[in-house]
Amino acid sequence: MLQKIKSFLIRPFYKEENPIEILKVIIMVSFFIAFFLYFFQPNDFSDLKQGKFIISLGFGLMTFLACVIYEFGLCKLFNLKGKAEHYTFWRWILNMIAMIFLISLANFIYVRLLVFGSIKWELFPHMIQGTFTVGIL
Repeated sequence: MLQKIKSFLIRPFYKEENPIEILKVIIMVSFFIAFFLYFFQPNDFSDLKQGKFIISLGFGLMTFLACVIYEFGLCKLFNLKGKAEHYTFWRWILNMIAMIFLISLANFIYVRLLVFGSIKWELFPHMIQGTFTVGIL
């Protein structure tokens, strides 16, 4: 069983990535996040009394910025994806975790500064949990 899981995780997971295609996916994901938050109001989002649409758009914008920084900045700077022929499913999973973590950070800073006016880092794990919950979709 473990051998099957290992072979699944280390199999090649290469897909030719075009910057325009990456940007299109980032835009679609960002819009999805904004509208998902507005219509389904997961986690503590339903507790907000006003401005839900604008705050939802802000989360979509933060998702967009975090993904652009990750894909076109950090991935290139630190060669996180490596050579295409060595890119595996396992590396893809790690990249998605790193990207969602960066989105969590951007969302946390956004919501704490804009909505609450201060940053309380002890609440960051709660944002990570919420972002990963939605991000898995």
